[in-house]
Amino acid sequence: MRRILRSGFGAAVVLWAAAVSVLSGPASAEEMAAADAAARRIIAAHCALCHPPLPDGTGWVQMTVVPRDRAGWASELRRMGTDYDAPLSMDERMTLLDYLSRAFGPGADG
Repeated sequence: MRRILRSGFGAAVVLWAAAVSVLSGPASAEEMAAADAAARRIIAAHCALCHPPLPDGTGWVQMTVVPRDRAGWASELRRMGTDYDAPLSMDERMTLLDYLSRAFGPGADG
């Protein structure tokens, strides 16, 4: 039963994120910078134990170099929450999902 609930949660997150992105339209450069800064704060607070900042401060140590699409990142965030008990709110998950999809998705510079 728990597995089914987790799968449903991940699907709901992806659908909600897709709807928000379509309805809100493209973000300005200032909005993107603010969103990236918010994601970096979340990473520093909750993820940096395993994904520490790079020495030059330009990003984070990745455990994998495989780019993921939005659905892949939603699945990875769900796995981090389940397997490693990452204590993220829904807003924090959505902020990270946006950031990771943009920064570490297919075709991104990372």
